[in-house]
Amino acid sequence: MGEFLSVRRWPGPVIMAGGAIMAALFPVYSILHGPTSVYERGDWLGLEGQVWGGLMSGAPSVLIAAGLMGARAFVAGDGRTARIGYVLLLVSLWIPGVLDLLLRAISPPFLMPIEAAGLLLLGLDRSERQALSTAARRAMVGMGGLLVVAFVSALSPQEFSDRFNGYRVFGVLAYLLVGLGWFVVGATIARQAAIVRHAEPLKTP
Repeated sequence: MGEFLSVRRWPGPVIMAGGAIMAALFPVYSILHGPTSVYERGDWLGLEGQVWGGLMSGAPSVLIAAGLMGARAFVAGDGRTARIGYVLLLVSLWIPGVLDLLLRAISPPFLMPIEAAGLLLLGLDRSERQALSTAARRAMVGMGGLLVVAFVSALSPQEFSDRFNGYRVFGVLAYLLVGLGWFVVGATIARQAAIVRHAEPLKTP
């Protein structure tokens, strides 16, 4: 556990902030956009729904990716499976996150299966050097499953999906619930970092 003592305090709160923003902005975007694939062109505070959507997706993705980079020792350890999942997760967060902020809209979820794979690999890894708590692992597996279901639902025919407000269902799965999951992961990382930092002075040379 010695190498985990160098983890900074900021990654956990940054990941928590990303998850909170994602979950909090989903209702705003969903109301402005509408429950189906037909964009209703609502606006709030002078910004269209598509802009809020870009903020809902882009800003949290960048924050979460940055937090994961700062908490690499906690998240990935040195297990091969966890390292692969970690890289997949960073790629799937950085690319759409930056694009969404630049385009000020949500880009297609092409990398969502990669994000799901990264989460599942990290959550299911059992290497001794990975320090994620049980709660964080379960949250990652849960988020991975949610993203798989969301992506499959996005592949359904538009006419069929619109009958059941499929666009809103997709958002609940991919943004609201996943955002809450990231908040849980960030909170557990913050707690673990605090425990380790508190114990550090007791570590013998």
